[in-house]
Parts: sequence; structure tokens; C-alpha cells
Amino acid sequence: MVTGRERAGVERSQREKLRRLPLLAAIVAETLPTVEEQMETNRQAKREAERSIRQRRADEWRQGRTALYRLSSNLRPLALEYWNTHRWLPGSPQHLIAMVGSIERGALTPDKMSAGIRTSLETTARLGPVAVGPAPKGWHLKSA
Repeated sequence: MVTGRERAGVERSQREKLRRLPLLAAIVAETLPTVEEQMETNRQAKREAERSIRQRRADEWRQGRTALYRLSSNLRPLALEYWNTHRWLPGSPQHLIAMVGSIERGALTPDKMSAGIRTSLETTARLGPVAVGPAPKGWHLKSA
């Protein structure tokens, strides 16, 4: 769907390119794509950027799960329970990787995880579940 705002933005960009080089305006004008061609180029770049972002995030989730499954069989269930019940973890792949790294370095011990699980469950019982609102404007990804 093409919007007037998108078209106006491309036209404004092209006018600015011509304004910056007034002595070469005729030559620059010949090399500029049409507004429709530029909008299609922009749409393709946006689709590619979105695909790249989604691919990177999927790769990070795979990396996080691989790191999680490298943990010993007695630590893994506790780490999963900590991850699933901890009220303040944002649930991103980077945080999963960081959590597993903390466990591997010994900064996050089984005692700390158990205490965190207990505290999180008590807080949830006292305050109720965490309210999740809509994402901030511009944070959503549209499907291709």
C-alpha cells in the first residue's frame, strides 16, 4: 500500500538531491530513479532488513537454547524454572544467553536461582501477574 506520505518523502528527498548540486541538476535529474522505482527499492530494503533482523533473532534463540542444553542435567531444570518464573527477566535471547553465562561462571548459583524463584513466586502471589501492555509505537514487525 502506497501512502501519500511515503510518496511525499521520496519526492522531498529527490528535490533535496537536486538542490544540493544546482550546477549539476540536469545531470543528477537524469540519474534519479522515478518516485515509484525509489519507493519499490525502499520497500525491498525494508523487507530485507526485517528478514535479517528476524534471522538474527532466531539465531540468537538457537544459540541461547544450545547454551542452556550444555548445562549439566541437574542445573538445566533449575535454570529453566528460574527463566520461566522470574518475573523481571525480559525474555529476550540475549538475556537467556547472559543468564546461562552467569550460571557457567558461577555468578548465578543454584542457591541464588532457588531464592529468585521463591521470591518471584511470592511476589506474583502478592501482586498478581505482570501486566503486559502493547509494545511501544514502532517496535512491532510486520510480516512480509
